[in-house]
Amino acid sequence: MKARGLSATHPVILIPGVISTGLESWSTSPDYRAFFREKLWGGFNMISQVTFNKEKWISAMMLDPVTGLDPPNVKIRAAEGIDAASSFVQGYWIWFGHTN
Repeated sequence: MKARGLSATHPVILIPGVISTGLESWSTSPDYRAFFREKLWGGFNMISQVTFNKEKWISAMMLDPVTGLDPPNVKIRAAEGIDAASSFVQGYWIWFGHTN
């Protein structure tokens, strides 16, 4: 940001929860279509994207430096419903012990 003549006024802090801080991509542009309805924050998919597709993941997660909103062609939203809090990692269902 400094190289572009910008400075931060307020920090943006993501506080990860154990399971309920899932962020999903709702982007339908060709550049981000592979992320559509995938968790980009929280879960196994995040680890996979950070490992193998780091630059695209970072650009999807960043806010627009001028408006503080979604950048053009990117739409990230909080995961909703039971799916947002149903699994910690793939194959581990959080509610298993509570339903038996």
